[in-house]
Amino acid sequence: ALRADNATIGGRIHGVRLKAVGEVRLSNTRIAGWLNLDGANLRSHADAALGAGGLRVDGGIWCGKSFVARGQIRLIGARVGGNLNLVGADLSHPGDDALNLDRAVLNDVDAAELRVTDSRMSMRNAQVTGWVSLAAARLDGGAGGTALAADGATVTGSLDLRGLHALGEVSLRTCNIGERISLVGAVLDNASDVALRLSRA
Repeated sequence: ALRADNATIGGRIHGVRLKAVGEVRLSNTRIAGWLNLDGANLRSHADAALGAGGLRVDGGIWCGKSFVARGQIRLIGARVGGNLNLVGADLSHPGDDALNLDRAVLNDVDAAELRVTDSRMSMRNAQVTGWVSLAAARLDGGAGGTALAADGATVTGSLDLRGLHALGEVSLRTCNIGERISLVGAVLDNASDVALRLSRA
């Protein structure tokens, strides 16, 4: 649908309510301003709906306000100077990672009320200099699967899991959380195995 790999954009990308069928590619792109995809609808019949591994954004990324993705949101190794906002986003990539933030370097991550269906959220070895909120999010990795994989992640602030509903394992092995983890009102369901794994965290 759109390919801008290795591009340098001196301002911002304003894609509010964008509709795209096919992958939107921003791999190794540099954006001096911000990326706003609030309310966008991205659908890919291949692997990634948004392929942005190695993306560098000096400002923030907004993928909230009824943002929908069918296909992976891939931000592996991305560096985001501002906030990553996924409030109320609806993501699905069955049997795989719907959201992949592995090795990303981020400021605050606000994913309150995020909905992930038949898929995982992954942020293995990510570095977050602020806080992460998954308050009232619904992560459905399937019974016996993984809902959230954050092994080896570092969060300088708090990890807010209040009211989280997770089907599948929430894995926080070897995580480094600088302040607190809040699980008030959370529902973690993985009846056939471990629901919350904190080994060596």
